[in-house]
Amino acid sequence: MGRLRALAAAVAAVVVMAGAPAPAAQLLTDGSGYAGPVINIGVVPDPGYYFTNAPQVFGDITVSGDNMFETTVYGQPTYGFGDNGISINSIIIATGISNSSLFIDFASPVAVFGAGMNYVPGIDPVGFPFPVLRPRISAYDSMGDLIASFNLEVRAPINTGGMTDVFAFRGIDGQGRGISRFVVTGSYIGIMISGGTLMDPGPPLPAVPEPGQWLLMLAGFGCVGIVARRRRAQAA
Repeated sequence: MGRLRALAAAVAAVVVMAGAPAPAAQLLTDGSGYAGPVINIGVVPDPGYYFTNAPQVFGDITVSGDNMFETTVYGQPTYGFGDNGISINSIIIATGISNSSLFIDFASPVAVFGAGMNYVPGIDPVGFPFPVLRPRISAYDSMGDLIASFNLEVRAPINTGGMTDVFAFRGIDGQGRGISRFVVTGSYIGIMISGGTLMDPGPPLPAVPEPGQWLLMLAGFGCVGIVARRRRAQAA
């Protein structure tokens, strides 16, 4: 009898757990404790940017775009965010048109993804004849089902007041649902990522003589001066 009661209690617990809703995914606005993956684009030429929608593989992360005009931006562009400032020195990936999306796919599902972001607030500053989509971040599981989607202008606006190279951390915690794809959409949204630029080193600088070399040089100049004076004296 006792075993039957224990078995019934265990079955009831499983039923309750199965029927309990999964915790809702969370919008992240603070990256101080972030331990998720980062995108490292590697080394790009200076000024270092190009446009494409073809998949770009950075380690275990693949990034692609969806716009027919190949306007996904990679690298270190001078990239305007309207009233929110401009990116000049930061390495970024970005939606290069107001109604395009970036797809960030992970080789294995991750618990959380986030990065520094900025976007054009509300309007299309370039005047392209396309719909202006609000800046949105979304997360999907391995089956392609939506985990969560957040309109940043509504849920977590970014306002950098015209500053340069300023990004605010934004991300999604799946709360137990693995994130296989992270999508940023619309409004020229840019993500700050890791990387470096291949700068032109230019001509080599002349070496600065060591102190001992200075003494040898001065001694050599002195010898030249003595020889020159002797030759002038002989000529006289």
